[in-house]
Formats: sequence, structure tokens, C-alpha cells
Amino acid sequence: MEAATGRGNQFTVMKQCDDEGNDFGADRASTQSVMGDGCLHLNWNANTTTAKALRYFRYVVTDGPISRLSLATIPEEELGSDIPVFGHYGKEYDERLKPFIDNLKAATGTIDCPEAKDMVRQLKRECAEFAQLSQDKVFDNLSHRALVAVFRKACLIYAANGCRWEPEIEDFCRWSLYYDLWLKMKLWGDQIRKADGDVEVSKRGPQNLLALLPEHFTLDDAKRIRQEQGMNNDEHRCENMIRQWIFRHYVLRITDYSFKKAPKQ
Repeated sequence: MEAATGRGNQFTVMKQCDDEGNDFGADRASTQSVMGDGCLHLNWNANTTTAKALRYFRYVVTDGPISRLSLATIPEEELGSDIPVFGHYGKEYDERLKPFIDNLKAATGTIDCPEAKDMVRQLKRECAEFAQLSQDKVFDNLSHRALVAVFRKACLIYAANGCRWEPEIEDFCRWSLYYDLWLKMKLWGDQIRKADGDVEVSKRGPQNLLALLPEHFTLDDAKRIRQEQGMNNDEHRCENMIRQWIFRHYVLRITDYSFKKAPKQ
């Protein structure tokens, strides 16, 4: 196979190398290498500016690369403030890090981490609940692979920590998940909405639609809220949304067209 070049191939490599269970991974073959098929997985980091990141991914916002990223930014500083120093990475730092690296090198075979599984199940429930309450499809779609990424982080830290689970691992992973999703929604949320043709582009984040409704509300109230949020307020969609809320015990039905919020448990 002749090695492909260009940005399109870069996106393909990002997707193939990230997917577990992909027997082929990314095939590597060129005039400088032995021809053959092998599973290649990459752990890579990229630093760039917000503007360049938006330009780089602008044509593939719904194709998968963005959902496979794990994002972070540096904090904004006041104009004219001192340059922040986040750490010193000298010999002492290397010595502190060495036991964790040694643990990773020694890790072999299948290592089971039940705490990471419990954590990601709880985070999945939280993301699903917010997706239901906000009715934001973009958030729901982006959360799927973000949960995979945070599970991998938990397992990696668990192995590096000598297969010992600590509460700080979950604290970091929880923060990492919601920070990652917040950045993706902030940077690409509107572009994905526009590309999907779901709702009009807006500069807002996902809203909890149930929180915008009064304690007792009607089907017309729900239609009005969806319209105010730029969503399709077709009666069938409104009824389907409320049925989901009833099934999840968020609201109670009073009559065919009137409802009330369920007591918080």
C-alpha cells in the first residue's frame, strides 16, 4: 500500500489509531519500510492556538476526529500580569515520576480495575441525565467518546499507581471529563449544530429545559420553551421529550396535556 499524505489522511489516522477493537489500526507502509499490516496505536499531543484548531478541523466537525480529542487549555491571565510558573521539571521531578513510570513498564497482561468501571458508569448516568434534560444532541454525541477517554485515563493512572485506586484518581478524571466537554461545546458546539442541521447556530451552552418550566406546566409550555431555545417545537417531539422525562421519573403526568415536576429524591 502506498502511504497517503495530506490532511485527510491525518484525520483517518486519528480515528483508526484511537478505536479499540480495530484489528488493522493504521497500516504503515512506504518505500522506507517493510510491507505488511500491523496494528498501530498512537499516543500523541498537539499544541496550537484556538484559531488554528478551528481552522484545522473546520471541515470534519461531524466526522469523528473532534470527539476523539481530549482537550485542555492554559488559564487566562490578566493583562500585564506575571508569567505563571506551574512547576519545575528538573532532576527532583524526574525522581518523583520514576516510580510511576516503572509501574507502567512492569504492567503486563490484562489488568482489571473495577473502580474505574464503577466511576465511568456513574459518569455515563450523569451525562445521559443532562442530555435528557437539555435535549442537546451535540453534548450527547460528544459525551460518548469523552467517557471512553476518561476511562482510559483512569486505567492508566491506576496502573501507574501500582494498581492502587485512590479517590484523587476519580476527582481528576471527573474534572477532566467535564472540562473536556465544556471546551468542545465552547469551540465546536455551534459548528456541529449547523452541520447537523438540528437547530440554529447560537452562542449558548446546553440548557436544562425542565428547569426553565414552572412546577406545573402544559404541553404548550414545553413547546414554547423548545421554541425559545431554537429547537423544533413540533408537538410530536415535545410529547416524546415529556415521555422520556416521565419514564426517568423527572415529571409526573396530571392529565393528557398537563404535568408537574417530580419531587427530588
